[in-house]
Amino acid sequence: MVSAASARSSFPDAAALPGNHFTILSSERTFSTLQRLLREAATSEPPQTAAAVSTFVTTHGTAATAEQPKLAGAAGQGSAAVADADVKKAARVLDAFPPQAGWLRVVRNPNIMPIHYDKVTVKFDAACIKLRTERETTAGFLDRGLHASFSAMAEALDTLESFMDGSMFGPDEHWPWRDLTRYPPDRQRDLPLLAEARLHFSERYQAMVNLLNACGLLPAEASGATDQGVPEQELAQRRARTDAVMSALNALSALPASPAAKYDRWIRSMTVESVVEKLGARDDHGAKVWEEKRRKLIGDLQIAAVDITDTALRALLEQVSTVLLTCEGPWEAREQWESKTRMIAVAFAIESIGAFRRGEPLPASSPDYDRTLGDVSDFIEQWNNSGL
Repeated sequence: MVSAASARSSFPDAAALPGNHFTILSSERTFSTLQRLLREAATSEPPQTAAAVSTFVTTHGTAATAEQPKLAGAAGQGSAAVADADVKKAARVLDAFPPQAGWLRVVRNPNIMPIHYDKVTVKFDAACIKLRTERETTAGFLDRGLHASFSAMAEALDTLESFMDGSMFGPDEHWPWRDLTRYPPDRQRDLPLLAEARLHFSERYQAMVNLLNACGLLPAEASGATDQGVPEQELAQRRARTDAVMSALNALSALPASPAAKYDRWIRSMTVESVVEKLGARDDHGAKVWEEKRRKLIGDLQIAAVDITDTALRALLEQVSTVLLTCEGPWEAREQWESKTRMIAVAFAIESIGAFRRGEPLPASSPDYDRTLGDVSDFIEQWNNSGL
């Protein structure tokens, strides 16, 4: 039992399984993975080396024209055509992991953190199950180059899946994000390994997609524009323009609660003596330092939002900044902690940035966000009417 990084130092193509010395044998994935590998060893020809696959991609990629054959017609082109079985297998693989899927773009980018549980990891887990079923119940690609490329991608996926399981990331209660940066240093030390696993999978996945494209097995919509009709070049520009915003949002999401948060909540329903007896004196200095840091991070978000050229997205980020600055509103209305208000606002902002990057319409706000925004608006109105 060694870490994934240690294994790959000697075996670059090594994959990983979840568990430790005591639990790995009881894992269902251990059994299913060994079963698949034994079946492949008994029925499949040895795959080509990585160098052979690279040569195959280069040779076929330069010969490929802009007008790639569609999936349905790829099987009928005589001796130069891909076997019908490979055409169908490619379609099933791409159905599980669509190149243009927003959740897959998030998984493949090691710089995106946190990762939304429902919108990303649940879909990632479902795709892994679908692909694992494909690997365990059907034969591999007949074409040796496709077989090697797909196998390399699948092994990298196994390693990434072991990092993405529920034992490494919460989600914490009331926090719909898997965000290892919120955990103690002894768990944060795995962040570089997670980034490496995401990058390794992304490279192997892209190599497979390139090879499928060279063989005419990539649907037209996966190689040009997105479902929303936004060219890939424009999407790249959108990602670049929103990098600073994402960095600011990630920093805000990683900010812990105020060191005085529990004291301030308890003091509303208990005597000072009782609170001090249980928690000690209020950490005024720590709270002041924390508040200065919080306001600086919100300021970073406001500065980054200035460079957003999309009017609707910029207005949304300005609104989110107002919510973050006016956390007293939800606190006075419903005793909603600042950390929860921040989580709700940041979650909506990140979701909106993700949609913008994918060329999709901005999402509708959640009921929690609407309720929080209403509390903020009421607080601001009361403050303005008070004459202070």
